[in-house]
Amino acid sequence: MRTTGAERVRLCRARKKWGKTPCQVIVTEQEVDYLRRRGYSVRPGDKESIGDAVSSLLGDLVLEATA
Repeated sequence: MRTTGAERVRLCRARKKWGKTPCQVIVTEQEVDYLRRRGYSVRPGDKESIGDAVSSLLGDLVLEATA
């Protein structure tokens, strides 16, 4: 998916506003399967849904650790 420069800037500003920092994570098929088994919504081959699931998992783990 190609984005325009304006769209990239808009997303960058939105992430900064939300206090988020983008990072690249390499996951295996076994890890994607693990996310599915844990109940996270992951569509095969959809990088955005995998990224959302990884982000949600990390957030859940932080909440568990602080509870």
